[in-house]
Amino acid sequence: MNRARRITLLASSAVAVAVAIALLVALAPGDRPSAAPRPTPDPAVPASRVDISTLVLPFDIYETTPYEVQVIEQAKDRLLGDCMRELGMSWTPLPVLNRSDTEGPHDRRYGLADPGIAARYGYHLPPLTPTRKRLEAVYTDRANLPPRERNAAYGPNGSTGGCWKKADERMFRDAERDQTSLLAGHSAQTFDAARRHPHVSNADKRWSACMKKAGHTYTDSYQALGDPAWGKSKRPTARERAAAVADVRCKQETGFLTTWIRVDREVQNAAVRKNPALFRDLAKARTAQLALAREILRRP
Repeated sequence: MNRARRITLLASSAVAVAVAIALLVALAPGDRPSAAPRPTPDPAVPASRVDISTLVLPFDIYETTPYEVQVIEQAKDRLLGDCMRELGMSWTPLPVLNRSDTEGPHDRRYGLADPGIAARYGYHLPPLTPTRKRLEAVYTDRANLPPRERNAAYGPNGSTGGCWKKADERMFRDAERDQTSLLAGHSAQTFDAARRHPHVSNADKRWSACMKKAGHTYTDSYQALGDPAWGKSKRPTARERAAAVADVRCKQETGFLTTWIRVDREVQNAAVRKNPALFRDLAKARTAQLALAREILRRP
């Protein structure tokens, strides 16, 4: 992965859910999640420290975590390799990632939230683990396959054909793809509903005021996260680390995180209550896909 991409990834991954709203297929009117609950008086929010690594949200039982995505990709890659070997070609498997090699499910949902990461890396991404470096190296090698192997692996278009397509069809049936799209739509829309909730808007204003007192002027937390100044250096500057530390501190002191998490839970629970049958199917689909992936990976 090139350096520019890694520098900007912290900001892009944090807002990926919000950006996805404009990219995902629209849900049918009957499938739309409930809007944010009717605003109630904004309760007083005491300062508190939130450990995002232990955060649990209602949608967690329906969505695959970053680690589970890697498990599914490992299984798909195993099928791809089997196909290549049947064609008489070699295939370097992906290295096996541990949970410590992947992000937690909510690490950047609310922007920067870990004071240790903020103090050490600012808004830059932490360095890759050794296993992730090996993974990047394998992907780089695959991008430079000789024409014959590339055509066999990815088809004439170089991306979604050949053995890749066979493996993908084995891992994902059409019905599962539809359910994945529905879940992505609900996830994006509930995220946006919570983001626009009056209580979260008020929390953003409190955070902004706190940041201004610390000498950093931003209208909201994502503006700080995506400040183009951070991408101009290979390593975090003193100014960047100071802004990042203030960012996390202000989120704690103003109740920013506790407010958004509370609203997130309310909005997601409302969506589940509105479509209980759909979400039961989504939970079953996630369980079945992970079971298939683990079955494939258990094979000798």
